[in-house]
Amino acid sequence: MKSRSVTRRKILVVDDDPEVCAMISFVLADRPIDVTTATTGSDAVRRATQNHFDLIFIDANMPLVSGAEVIRRIRAEGVTTPVVLLTATPYPDRLAREVGAVAYLTKPFELDDLLTILDRYC
Repeated sequence: MKSRSVTRRKILVVDDDPEVCAMISFVLADRPIDVTTATTGSDAVRRATQNHFDLIFIDANMPLVSGAEVIRRIRAEGVTTPVVLLTATPYPDRLAREVGAVAYLTKPFELDDLLTILDRYC
């Protein structure tokens, strides 16, 4: 009987709150997903342009470099990876469309919503 190989996916989680990054990493620990985190916009741009990711989660409201600016910068560098916006702002669907995100999760988000996004884009 042949064993089924599972393709590991790589995601980047960008949030200035290290607890959010840790929580998402913890939740995904038992899945075939490698999680890389960044807590600043500049670190996110560097990681996104130097590595391949299957999906990127970005906090919309980070200090210094906003999530929208991170998306603009990585797109300018040719990165086409789907981006999911993490936000607590009103009208998240409009904001997600404006910045070119494929979806959004409203903070605080439910585990099922996170897993639905992962299933859809990974």
